[in-house]
Amino acid sequence: DLHSFPTRRSSDLRTCINKPYSYGGKELIMSVVIIGGNECMICKYKDLCKKYRCKAKVFVNYNEAMKKKIGSPDLMVLFTSTVSHKMVRCALSRTKGTDTVVVRSHSSSMAALKHIMEEHV
Repeated sequence: DLHSFPTRRSSDLRTCINKPYSYGGKELIMSVVIIGGNECMICKYKDLCKKYRCKAKVFVNYNEAMKKKIGSPDLMVLFTSTVSHKMVRCALSRTKGTDTVVVRSHSSSMAALKHIMEEHV
């Protein structure tokens, strides 16, 4: 029967929103948005951020939905060599007037991201 599948009620969703993010039993302490980089490295970027107890969103290509999905992160990383000017303007306009720390890096390597994470987390 099609209607026998369990569904989430709106009350279930409200309880999920108030819970802190966790990874390996540890509470995540920061949210990070990465703009630019390489598509093949998205999972590696997210895994590195999890090691530093951060929740990461990675945007390597521009789309209109990106504006709404950025939110208000604690740290924004801009990989300037692999990102368009339009994406940079969009990302910076979303964080204007907030407490978001914006870090620009010409390199989009794992070593560069690791250095940024060590410095800001």
